[in-house]
Amino acid sequence: MNTISRCYITICFFIVFYSSISQAQELILIGGALKTCSSFSPDYCLESTAFPNDARSTTFFEISQQSLNRLALRWPQDSRSQELLSTLKALEIADSTKRYRYTDLVKLLNTETPNLKAALSSEEWSVLLDTLEVSPLAANGQRQQEIVRAKQTRIAGSKAILDYVSNTIRATPTKQYLAITASSRDPYEASDFYANLFDEYGLSGQWLALTPALAMAVSNGKCDSLPELRKEMTQSETRERVYPERIRQEQLLCTEGISALIAKIKSVDTVIFNGGDQSLTKQVMYDPSGQAYPWLDALQSRPVIIGTSAGTAIQSGGVNQFGRVPMITNGTSQAALDFGAFEQAPPDTDCAEYNKCKDDKANRVTFDSVGGLGTFPYGILDTHFSERSRTFRLATLLNKTGQKLGFGVDETTALITKKGYDAVSFDVLGEHGVVFLEQLTPNRFRYHYLQPQDKAILNKQSKLNVTLAKAVDVEKTNNKFSNDINAIFSKNGFKNVVQTSCRSMESKLVYPLSLKENTQLSILKKTDSKCIPVANGVYSIKNMIFYLDRQSKREF
Repeated sequence: MNTISRCYITICFFIVFYSSISQAQELILIGGALKTCSSFSPDYCLESTAFPNDARSTTFFEISQQSLNRLALRWPQDSRSQELLSTLKALEIADSTKRYRYTDLVKLLNTETPNLKAALSSEEWSVLLDTLEVSPLAANGQRQQEIVRAKQTRIAGSKAILDYVSNTIRATPTKQYLAITASSRDPYEASDFYANLFDEYGLSGQWLALTPALAMAVSNGKCDSLPELRKEMTQSETRERVYPERIRQEQLLCTEGISALIAKIKSVDTVIFNGGDQSLTKQVMYDPSGQAYPWLDALQSRPVIIGTSAGTAIQSGGVNQFGRVPMITNGTSQAALDFGAFEQAPPDTDCAEYNKCKDDKANRVTFDSVGGLGTFPYGILDTHFSERSRTFRLATLLNKTGQKLGFGVDETTALITKKGYDAVSFDVLGEHGVVFLEQLTPNRFRYHYLQPQDKAILNKQSKLNVTLAKAVDVEKTNNKFSNDINAIFSKNGFKNVVQTSCRSMESKLVYPLSLKENTQLSILKKTDSKCIPVANGVYSIKNMIFYLDRQSKREF
């Protein structure tokens, strides 16, 4: 490739990367675990909070002859008959007059056939849950709905985010939002929560029936095939029994067609994406061949976009001067260091949870090289970050893809991203913090940990400027942080080690890691490194360096 061609590609990347900056847009990217008061989650409510007696508070399952017949009829035809017989046998002892909660159902199954749940495939388990689920009726004769009391949320970090989001929506011209719950295997289950999330704030929200089945049906003129498409795409069965009005909404949206769907999206300024599995969410944006659906641009161009967990991860995408921005889809930090990252589909979503994966594939780091919605083209987004100790997995993916920046959002925390004409600004809100990771060389990274009141700006030259708030007068920082390197892959493991480095008088700390290869982690405090104590006892951090030394030739 000649010099002119290289320059042309670089300029193109530069233009595409910053084209979105010229359009004012705000992204509120939550790292998951937005602990919100609702009838489903009363533990997150103030003590004085009350709900109607007929508010939905859990999911119920009924084991009757009718439901067992339904289960046998819906059981995957190419599945193992022995598993069906074992399941039916385990359910024979059930009380047909009783409604079971999820935990009671699992206990019942395991009583007759130990570990039956683990033996079933994800499809079999989905069919079991869907065919046995029932929908209790409220006093008005309609389906019981989850009631949200967001203003009564007692978790300070969550309440701060909810207040901010509500104020942001209220400041838009339409003051309305649409909620997309496509990240869930059962996208109808979370519809009440998101549609009613800001009722107490006086805001109007609607659930948008943009499910993977709807996307496929409306784009191919197959609205009559919605039930079959639900089963095919998300393993959802008999949802019309449990969520009849949601299914009617989905059917109507399909019948109205693509133009009506696009108009509906454009009628609001705010779209919310729920948590779950970002690979499912992507199915409502792109068809199986990777072609964008006609409504993708309408989604991308909403002035305010809110995501939590998978709804945050799906925002990664687009192209910058370092290439395509991928979307992370699976994996742990330990697997990242042992095996690397793989451009392939993630494993079965229930693989790890139900211990049905072969070898260690459940924990392999996988990514989608094309990315997701593409509203966040500045680097790779990751969520549940410190809590699941995901620093090494993000660093591994940066190295694999050549991207320079990674952003790891902690739980109950939001990364507020505001796009301006010349730069994009980042603020942090909530309970914990956001990690900004800069790849310096293939095995060397600059680490920043920003908390509320800290700020960062990314300019058109891809230079990240971090400003930490002034230190507060605290007696001591949190001494619960442990430098136990054996726990570095556990909850808050990497965060603990870096926080310990802040407290240390040493400028360099070296830790051996227990991996397939002999590996040492080095953490450096340089002259421009800063550790600023915050009132919560945790340091905000700027310009900490870490790198790995391996005896093997394989690069990090």
